[in-house]
Amino acid sequence: MTVNPFSSMAVTHVPEVEGPSVDTDPIRVAKAHLDDYLTTPHTGNVIVVVGDYGTGKSRLAAELLLHVNARCRRIYLEATPNGLVGLYRTFTDALRQEDVLEPVNEVYAEIIADELHTTGILSPQQVQLLREGALDPQYAVRNVSLPLSSLQGRTETRLADITRHPMLSKAMALLLREDDGENRLKNAVWSWLRGGPPDQMLVERTIDQRLDTDGAALAVMSAFVRLYARGDRQFLMVIDELHKVVTAGPDDAGMTAFKSLLQQFDAAGAFLVLAGLPELETELRPDVRQRITHRIRMSGFGTDQVCEYIEQTLGDSRDNPFSREVVSYLVGLADGVPRKVIQLCSELYRRWSTEGTQITDELVREAARSVGLSSVNDVEAATARVLDAEGLTYLQRQFVGQSVDTRVDFWVTFPTGTARCAIVLTDSVLNSRDAERLTSKVLALRKIELDCRVLLVVNGALTPEPGDRLAGVLSRPPLVYQRLAYGDHLTALLRAIRDEVRTEARYEPIEKIHQALEQITRQQASIHGFVERLAERLDQVRSTSDDRMETIAARLEEIAGELRLVRDGGQAAGELPVRLPPRVDQEFTRAIDRLTEVLDISAVLAEEFAGGRPATLLLYLRKGLEPVAVAILLHEIVVRFRAEVGAWYQEASAISPIPAGAYDRLNEICHAFDRVTEQVPIAKLEELADGSKPDLVRTFYNLPLNVRHAFR
Repeated sequence: MTVNPFSSMAVTHVPEVEGPSVDTDPIRVAKAHLDDYLTTPHTGNVIVVVGDYGTGKSRLAAELLLHVNARCRRIYLEATPNGLVGLYRTFTDALRQEDVLEPVNEVYAEIIADELHTTGILSPQQVQLLREGALDPQYAVRNVSLPLSSLQGRTETRLADITRHPMLSKAMALLLREDDGENRLKNAVWSWLRGGPPDQMLVERTIDQRLDTDGAALAVMSAFVRLYARGDRQFLMVIDELHKVVTAGPDDAGMTAFKSLLQQFDAAGAFLVLAGLPELETELRPDVRQRITHRIRMSGFGTDQVCEYIEQTLGDSRDNPFSREVVSYLVGLADGVPRKVIQLCSELYRRWSTEGTQITDELVREAARSVGLSSVNDVEAATARVLDAEGLTYLQRQFVGQSVDTRVDFWVTFPTGTARCAIVLTDSVLNSRDAERLTSKVLALRKIELDCRVLLVVNGALTPEPGDRLAGVLSRPPLVYQRLAYGDHLTALLRAIRDEVRTEARYEPIEKIHQALEQITRQQASIHGFVERLAERLDQVRSTSDDRMETIAARLEEIAGELRLVRDGGQAAGELPVRLPPRVDQEFTRAIDRLTEVLDISAVLAEEFAGGRPATLLLYLRKGLEPVAVAILLHEIVVRFRAEVGAWYQEASAISPIPAGAYDRLNEICHAFDRVTEQVPIAKLEELADGSKPDLVRTFYNLPLNVRHAFR
């Protein structure tokens, strides 16, 4: 069994760096700042690294930690949503006992060396060994008669001068004392450092303040920064996921304490890296942002970088199934986001190695619709948990109107106001066809509920172009489901909408109407491009159909006849039918039958001439010229698609079994169908069906995929 060298999770576990390393511009810039710091002592730095999920922030952090290697002390912290006190506890959890004892013993050794140098008890060489840490200060004290209490008192004073924190200095000096067999004193110090209440033994020594407030906790962190970066020593700290702390809403006192921490890094000549989502900077107070010395924004992979990554991953012992053209398409589809790129590479390599499927643009699109997907049940459950936690009333899987476009996954009402919120779950949104389908749904909902807020949750990939188009139509930009962050993001969006609804509920009716008109104006402006494309297509039909209704009716009748011919196994008039395998023929028959259900002109005309319901044809055409035009064009595309597949099969089946290489041409034909139908607003067919055919559109979206699978 072939081992897949690409990670399906694509998550970096800091501080370890796994897999190939591709230097991006942000990583190069961060390393350059770090190198400048390492070669220029006493220069403090505070760097902020921001980027969306999966853009490589944690990878950058891991690369920096690896880059310094043993050149300076380093600490990595991953923040939690538990505020600044929680950040301090993460810091103390990361500290080992030797991380505290080592600098304390260094200061103690300096005090003893000064004493011994003055008295001349030890040789200059031994004193130097003591200063360099090669000689244990406790050993020197035990073997040389020195005033122990006085030395420890002077060590405490020196620590206080360095850390500017008398209480912490007293606690650290206690770690130098000989303890009882149970280490009660030392255990009390460690417990206090980790945020516990001070033991009575510590209270008696004036260590009586618990480290359970933002100010107290960050003051101790600042003291450790000064301790680790004292003299010519250098210190690197990386705080990842900091947005979790900042967006939790520290009060002014907490933000001031955080500002003080940043100041200490600058003053002590230490190096601090703060990494988080883009909102990290905006949530910081302006005076805190002023303490930042450098800003780095994560950028996506380019084609060259992904090619390099793939080559490093595969090495020399594996074949490379990724062409540069496919890589370029993959990068565009994933918007260059490293995590998405790696997950797609993993899935594509799996299909290539286990199924023998050639990696093409079409396979990339197919994989993008499945990679990174959580189950629908998981997304629904996560959404319901947020709604329940916020105390909101909602209905699930609700039809707001009669058409299929009005089905929503959650229909939410608020305690005040009449506005509603529709939460719509969808899989990957990759192209203009996906955007048009969802735009139609939003517009259908707004026809029924003018003031309906629509939140679109994408369980999969969202590419930039359809994402930008949908952002203008929706109440909020589409929300891509990320398991760890989804609850926080959805909560924030729902609270913002609830505040809007509560505010609007206080307006007079005329003001509400004015607001609604303004909203409609904004929505119309935002979907101007979409309307223009529809109008363009409609104008093409109208230019030849306004005075040719009879010609259209005649053409529809002709098409209906051709549909029956194709359904029965024929092709275009005058050609002998090509027999396709039953499963393949079944897929085309199903598609043609679904099209006939909304385009059976022959039956309508028969009704007209038989004296049935009058003006049925007129009513049929009044449903819209554009839906009729879509049906005509789609018919031509399906007939042509079947003809091309039939011609391919006739030639390829001359050799039995069909050679694997022959399927490349079938993939090209299916890809051509996808490429052509992306330009056709297939969703318009539902207007002819009056919403009674819920899977009508999906039949044509899935046709090439089903045809290809039917041949396998």
